[in-house]
Amino acid sequence: MRFELKHHMIAYTILILLLTIHILLFMGLWPQTAAQRIIAVSLGCCYFFWGILAHVKSKHITKRIAREYFFAALLGSGILIFITL
Repeated sequence: MRFELKHHMIAYTILILLLTIHILLFMGLWPQTAAQRIIAVSLGCCYFFWGILAHVKSKHITKRIAREYFFAALLGSGILIFITL
C-alpha cells in the first residue's frame, strides 16, 4: 500500500481534494436537499472518472475495474441521495 501511495501521490492527492470539496459542499448546503443531490451525483461521477483515468494512466484498466468503480460510485451517491430524502 505504501508503494501505491508513494508511486501515485498526485492521483491520490487529487482524489482526496475532490472528496474533501464534495463533502464540504454537501455539508454546507444542508437545508437545500436538491443541491445536495446534485453534489452527491457529482461526487459519484468524479470518483468514477478519477478511478478510470488513474487506471488508464497506469495502463491497468479492465472491465472488472471499471464495473467496480461504477458500482462503488453508485452506492456512495445512492446513500447520500437516500440521506436527503
